[in-house]
Amino acid sequence: MESWEYYFECFARLKQKVDVYFTLTAEGFGEELSPGLVSIREALVNMLMHADYFSPSRSRIRIFTDRIEYYNPGGLPKPFSELKNKDISLPRNPVLAKLFRMVKLAENAGFGLDKIDDNWRAYNNTRPEFLIEFDSVVLSFKLETINDSVGDSVGDIASSTREGKTTDKIIRLVAKNREITAPEMAKEIGITIRSVERNLDKLKKLGLLKRIGPDNGGYWQLVSDK
Repeated sequence: MESWEYYFECFARLKQKVDVYFTLTAEGFGEELSPGLVSIREALVNMLMHADYFSPSRSRIRIFTDRIEYYNPGGLPKPFSELKNKDISLPRNPVLAKLFRMVKLAENAGFGLDKIDDNWRAYNNTRPEFLIEFDSVVLSFKLETINDSVGDSVGDIASSTREGKTTDKIIRLVAKNREITAPEMAKEIGITIRSVERNLDKLKKLGLLKRIGPDNGGYWQLVSDK
């Protein structure tokens, strides 16, 4: 199937545009972790499931220095606000949608809009932008980052560059030392403990990180994205 092959070709290229960290599971299997990777993958799957393949236009992804832009022919089946607030699954290509769901690359219900939004915000503190027209949808991911709190330290602002996103730095530190504490993370990254705790909460809510045991004497566990 052409769309299936197109997915793997596009994903391999997109993966190079976000920071991804490799670690081993308890079973010894390799896994790649990054909320940014989860977001752009979900957007790619949704683009293919909802594209209008009878349109004279074609789905495309363009990568600029400051953003990744997904263009998809075909308008939305319902208003954007309704799709985002309800679990409505109306794929334009149900057979392709079923295929992606079988291999756990797509949600069973809805457009995965929250998954796209939440993961990208956790990745670099910006929200994906939608430009919705009568016959097309454009989704843009900003590659630069914005500091998530005016009250954070200067060190936190410095850490918000593309090479040093806080959540990805935390994942890297946990991969090296699963017993590392929040104060130790703050010292390593150069930000406040409050900022570390806020980002730890983000990673836990996204299912990428789990705390095993109490704060004193426990440890962190990296969780594969399913």
